[in-house]
Amino acid sequence: MEAVAMIDEMDLVGHWPMKDDLLDHSENRLDSLVRDVVLADANGSRKGRAGRFNGSSAMIEVSHHAALELETGDFTISAWIHTDSDTDVVGDIVGKFDDEKRRGFNFAGVSNAGVTSSQSNYRNLHFGIDDGRSDEGWVDCGRPGNAAQVSSLAVWESDLYAGTFEMGEEGLGHVWKYLGEGRWLDMGAPAGSNNVYSLCVFEGALYCGSNYYRPRDSALPPTPPPNETPGGNVYRLDAPGEWTDCGRPGSEGDGINTMVVYCGKLYAAHQKYRGVFVYEGDRNWRCVGMMDSRVISLSVYRGELLTNANGSDVYRYDGGEEWTSIGSLERSTQNYGMAIHRGELYVSTWPQGYVYRYLGDSEWEPACGPPGIGYQKEIMALNIYNGKLYCGTLPNSDVFRFDGGTNWVHTGRLDPAPDVPIRRTWSMCVHDGRLYAGTLPSGRVYSYEAGRMATVDDPLPADWHHIAAVKRAGALSVHIDGRCVSRSSEFLPSEFNVTNSLPLTIGFGTHEYFQGMMSDVRLYRRALAENELAGLGAGHA
Repeated sequence: MEAVAMIDEMDLVGHWPMKDDLLDHSENRLDSLVRDVVLADANGSRKGRAGRFNGSSAMIEVSHHAALELETGDFTISAWIHTDSDTDVVGDIVGKFDDEKRRGFNFAGVSNAGVTSSQSNYRNLHFGIDDGRSDEGWVDCGRPGNAAQVSSLAVWESDLYAGTFEMGEEGLGHVWKYLGEGRWLDMGAPAGSNNVYSLCVFEGALYCGSNYYRPRDSALPPTPPPNETPGGNVYRLDAPGEWTDCGRPGSEGDGINTMVVYCGKLYAAHQKYRGVFVYEGDRNWRCVGMMDSRVISLSVYRGELLTNANGSDVYRYDGGEEWTSIGSLERSTQNYGMAIHRGELYVSTWPQGYVYRYLGDSEWEPACGPPGIGYQKEIMALNIYNGKLYCGTLPNSDVFRFDGGTNWVHTGRLDPAPDVPIRRTWSMCVHDGRLYAGTLPSGRVYSYEAGRMATVDDPLPADWHHIAAVKRAGALSVHIDGRCVSRSSEFLPSEFNVTNSLPLTIGFGTHEYFQGMMSDVRLYRRALAENELAGLGAGHA
């Protein structure tokens, strides 16, 4: 192991120790406006005190300064952060990103839930840069088995997994592991039904929810009766092809529509039996209400469990079996995906292809102009990727990027199936620095790269950890407790000027307000070596 090195502070752009105050202590004395961050006991850390961020309004806004003009050079973000095990959305750590120009950098703990039936990313550290660049179109990553729809996508233990729907009398829903270059490894068909509709990582394991999908719902030929196995059970992956049956939420019906982790527990919604259920171990599930609604997706926002259901309302869980509407979306008869972008909740809808933004107090506004997004009918998957919000659509399987206000930019049409009335981009997930999307009826997965990202495709552990984001020449990397855990694809540094005139923000950015504690936040105008990062991480916890 390399010896711990002394660090040359001459390259230090900003330093927020968060011990005696919340200000910059570097020679630059950057102007730092503190909003709702408080100094508090650092939960047993040897640092004594740290900044506590409330996950809803707390941030430090640092005015633009010549020292923050990093341009195309190397830089390092270093911080100690503490999160609780039941914090489902970690949020942004440090960022300086111009939405309009797509220029700058972002470093965040990202959770993507309600995408559309899955929790695709959970507490994943993402470090990205961009300068308005998309070097290529969508890339075909192959068809998992005989899939007609890639119903679910999620990352677990650094790998991408897909749940699929198959047509025909013998069609079975499988889970697949992506091996790269269009190759997929079959992890089994746990349920004996035609669809693995939902994926979710919970307590260090991959879970899937099964159901029976009616092809006629997507204007496809009906599946013959012999294989109308309803599904409805939840399974845990123990080894390739080995699944543990975790029981059935409810007692009858067509199966699981969606799953999410909320406050340390696994929740699932039943497609036909109706209701939301919480997992209580072994094969036991307890109903927590919504018995009169077909629940389409589940998500978490500001520490609250939310659901979309048939109809125009979005609901909040109030405990027991109680749910309260937090507003009605006027042009919707079905609400689909949910995502958090710049601290705001977005919901996608049918039948006019609208996305709505939550304003609080049961008020919503369209985040697109008439006649909806790209003349589409249904907006399904919503997903945060490298500082931007993306959506998938029906009937043309188009994918759009949100550029603020009501502006959505077309990035590609994914499913090439000819002569079919309905094509879907239902599922999305961020993996290995790229955005992935699954389609119907071709059953293929596609990926897309905008800017460059290093992504940690496993949940960030709770408690105190030293984290760092490093840009070194033509690559990005993320480090946890002194160990490099992710690297981006390579790039030409001259093609990514990250300088913009917006403030640098600590505890807020392109995803969500940070929830937890921070201390010893640093920004360097160079790439620190591994032993220097080890030095910054020594002796804290």
